Amino acid sequence: MKLLPVLFLLTAFVFSQVPAEYKLLKQFRDTKDVKVGLFLLNNYPDAVFKDELKVEVAKLLAESGDKDRARFILTGINLDNARDEYGETVAKLWLSLGLEEKVLVLRFPEHAIELLPKVELNEQEREKVYSRLLSKGLYKEVLNISESCFYRGLSLFRLREYERSLGELTNCQDDRAKVYALLVYIKLGDTKGAEDFLRQAGREDLYYKYAWHLLSKGDLKKARKFFLRSGYNFESLFRVGLIDFILGRYRLAYENFSEAQRFAAGNMERAQVSFWKYKVLSKLGERELAEYYLKESARYEGFYASVARKFLGLPVYEKGEFKLVGKPSPLGIRLLGIQSLGFNYYMRLEALNRAEELLPEDILEILKVDPYLALKVAARNYGANSPFYRGIAYPLPFRPLVQRISDKFAVKEALIYAVMRQESLFDTRALSKSNAKGLMQLLDTTARWKAERIGFVYDDIYDIETNITLGVAYLRYLLDFWNGDLVRSVASYNAGQGAVKSWQQYEDDFVFIETIPYDETRRYVKRVIWFYYVYSEKLSKEPL
Repeated sequence: MKLLPVLFLLTAFVFSQVPAEYKLLKQFRDTKDVKVGLFLLNNYPDAVFKDELKVEVAKLLAESGDKDRARFILTGINLDNARDEYGETVAKLWLSLGLEEKVLVLRFPEHAIELLPKVELNEQEREKVYSRLLSKGLYKEVLNISESCFYRGLSLFRLREYERSLGELTNCQDDRAKVYALLVYIKLGDTKGAEDFLRQAGREDLYYKYAWHLLSKGDLKKARKFFLRSGYNFESLFRVGLIDFILGRYRLAYENFSEAQRFAAGNMERAQVSFWKYKVLSKLGERELAEYYLKESARYEGFYASVARKFLGLPVYEKGEFKLVGKPSPLGIRLLGIQSLGFNYYMRLEALNRAEELLPEDILEILKVDPYLALKVAARNYGANSPFYRGIAYPLPFRPLVQRISDKFAVKEALIYAVMRQESLFDTRALSKSNAKGLMQLLDTTARWKAERIGFVYDDIYDIETNITLGVAYLRYLLDFWNGDLVRSVASYNAGQGAVKSWQQYEDDFVFIETIPYDETRRYVKRVIWFYYVYSEKLSKEPL
């Protein structure tokens, strides 16, 4: 019976901590009262939301016919501080108010296509505009306005007009053009053209890309030759050793892995090459030395270290220990107040701008409402290898919901959390360059397809329950498609099962992972499986 009064007091306390400017901002957005907006701009000129607020106030003024004050409000605005969702509104305001066109073109060129031929830009500014348009998929628009052989060639490449693309790229002096020229030859299946081009270019990075193409096609011996030409470095030497392993030339593989080890730049590379030396030595029957390298791999961090620990029967998850001695700081309380009104984005801006002022106690409180922000601040303040970061690195947000969805689709909680951590770092509003959305990073097409298949009706793809449900339903589909094969299912979540089916299907999971032709997917699979091992262990110790 006492629960409701307690909850009321807690809610009242949190609201009492909300900074005045955010109470006013909420009032403005609820009422659209221009006077409140103007008061905010005059009295809180340094607020993190000021530039977005200027857009909102100017829009209301312009709609009421007060264009002079709308222009005045927008004078000196920093459009870089306005999120993409403001782009269309900004463009309409800019054009209707006759403001400086170049400012609009540099920030939101996708909403100012008709202005691009009129505005004079320097080379650096053109690079910024073209890159932005390409990221929005506006390839034809770039082709129509750009005189750059690189951007014209790249646009044609994206449009799959490979012959025309080659014409732009092969004679282009921009070093970046040569990478795409090689990719065009590969797309066209022109082996002679590709290899003639490589000889002419003589660049190690191009040899490396071509070697990967050959490896993905299963042409191992030829791939090995091109990896050897691609430089004396960790990646090239490791791939040579990997090919020797696949071909059963274990002594030679061991020598190349040993040479690669000399160039290992970090703990993950050291763990990787030590693990592969363990695999080679196991094939050679040298068990004692093999076990030495397995233990060596287990000393480090990452995918291979976690696999090595599992092989050795050691814990994968070692939670960092730390002590808290105080209470949240005034800044921490301020941030929680901002979040309580739904202003998560502005909470993040303030937190990241003043991260060094935040205490561990603050970060733990933030972890309860925004794991993404908590992990970012903890890594920045203390480092990813610190006891504090390690202590909070694998949170379990939305636990009752995740368990319910896990049970419904028979997908392990550990896998759901592993995918969620890698996809979005628990950012409920995450949006990728490819337009994947939410915690599980779903494309609209994938979400609609899965929703239809399972009879699920939804309005907002960002809704936490919706996003997790559809993401887990997709995981279930992939696990069924691959008959429970975890590695290929995880790879398919990132690259699509069609792409995964087209790759070389080695029985050895580690060989399969290391021959995944997409750099992003190869890294993705390693990280998700690493996190899966960690969460499996963590959940066994922390049942619901």
